[in-house]
Amino acid sequence: MNHDKDIGNAIKQTRILIGPPAGEQFQDARGLGRIIYEKLKDNGNNIMQIDGITQEEDKFNNFLMRCTRTALHMRKEGFKPQDKITICTFNTLNSAVPLIASFFTGVIASAIDPTFSVDDCKYFLQMLKPKAIFVGSDSVDLIVKSLKESNLESKIIVFGPSNDYESLDNYLAPIDGEESFEPHDATNWKDTAMILFSSGTTGKPKGICLNHSYFVNFAQTTFFSERDRVLFFSSLYWVTQVGLTIANIFLGFIKVVYPRYDGPANFCKVAENCKLLTVFLPTPYLVDVTEYCRNQDITLHVKDIIVAGTPVTKKHLRLAAETFPNAKLLNCYGQTEVGAIAVYPRHENYVKSMEEKMFKVSCGKAARGTLLKITDLVTGETLGPYQEGEICVGGAYRMNGYYNLISPDTYDLEGFIRTGDIGYYDEDEYIYITDRCKEMLKYKSFPVSPSSIEDVLSRHPAVKHGVVIGVPHEVDGDHPIALVVLKDGVEIDPAEIKKFVDDKVDDRKRLRGGVKIIKDMPLSPTGKPDRRLLKNMVLNGGL
Repeated sequence: MNHDKDIGNAIKQTRILIGPPAGEQFQDARGLGRIIYEKLKDNGNNIMQIDGITQEEDKFNNFLMRCTRTALHMRKEGFKPQDKITICTFNTLNSAVPLIASFFTGVIASAIDPTFSVDDCKYFLQMLKPKAIFVGSDSVDLIVKSLKESNLESKIIVFGPSNDYESLDNYLAPIDGEESFEPHDATNWKDTAMILFSSGTTGKPKGICLNHSYFVNFAQTTFFSERDRVLFFSSLYWVTQVGLTIANIFLGFIKVVYPRYDGPANFCKVAENCKLLTVFLPTPYLVDVTEYCRNQDITLHVKDIIVAGTPVTKKHLRLAAETFPNAKLLNCYGQTEVGAIAVYPRHENYVKSMEEKMFKVSCGKAARGTLLKITDLVTGETLGPYQEGEICVGGAYRMNGYYNLISPDTYDLEGFIRTGDIGYYDEDEYIYITDRCKEMLKYKSFPVSPSSIEDVLSRHPAVKHGVVIGVPHEVDGDHPIALVVLKDGVEIDPAEIKKFVDDKVDDRKRLRGGVKIIKDMPLSPTGKPDRRLLKNMVLNGGL
């Protein structure tokens, strides 16, 4: 069967892009718990993960033992399938233990990022009402206060020693039944295995119910081999960290564990000390690391730099390519509701023509198991190549729905999930993201793309980071305003930046709201500029 030919015919006939078929290697109707348990046993004495600070090595069999013990202790304490737990911790060698134990017991896990405010935590906890929360020692006060203000009595289990609450160390202690342990088998391949959340950068986050088949396909979408050493900074709040953890077990590569991104200098040390081959860098981190390495004349020996989370400009891709000539830059695209949407192939299959597409800021081709179409924003009509519209995604491997929320607008008439992202594809089926529907501004009824203004903004030599949002105007609708972080040591009149942009864009895109210089760019836990927070700060006089 010529799959490429079939894809071409399908595009011509239906204008739907079809990704490669989903792999069957790890499919097992008994669910994630069973698959992960067997793979951990198979991987045995091989190295699973390395602590990026201490270089301590953790092997698959030791990790399996800790997950098994935790699962047995949970069962002993009365945890049942469909009960809920939450994890709130920065990354450690043990941060994924409760997650895997939840798959072993049929308990549904979720995650909260440790950088959240009390109000954010209350919102998530009141939605889920977890039976227990596994908490990093740095986040105990946050969770205690959030539970108290929510009138919830979830059990607190602390990673590491604790005088006031039960420690995870107790769950890692030997327990009867280890030798005869059997993981929970799912009743249905489509049962909800975990609840994660939308990013919440433009509105309130929604609980996303993700099933067993979703994560199996997600893990197989990655292109790592046993030789790879991979680092991803975000906590388990982001689906890519969960997917990477599962892929780590399925594929047997080594995961480098580091608590959180804390600047380019420490990242470069970790990359060198742990012999990193692959790293995920959201765009703001990529800009940081590129500038630091250029200024310090540092050479990184990484093989692949995967850029994801927010759109990246041509300028920043070119600078990164010049700074890291031995690395391949892979601009990928996904969404929690549907997993990986568009990807590039692994390193050895990456050819010159793909690099040319990437420098045009393509995020690759439709991912494994994915159906994709572009629809007209007004009529819903399916569009062809180079026609810009909303990206809609279908296929078997996607969310079950939102937790306790009916959202009919999420789906189009053909059952495709509406991503809220605007983009197009070219004649070779490469996909390009141009904006977010929810981030689009309206100036005198004309749609204005913030990312198109941000692209111009990024070209100014003084600008390190820039985000454009809209401030309401009673007549015009939205007036674009730019919030800018300057490069280190640079001083400039904001009016100069405004003139630089206004001279290069059409009238409706001019920065009528002005330019404000800010010290730091507030980011969501997933490394995206927090547009909702920025807009609230502007409207409430905080900037």
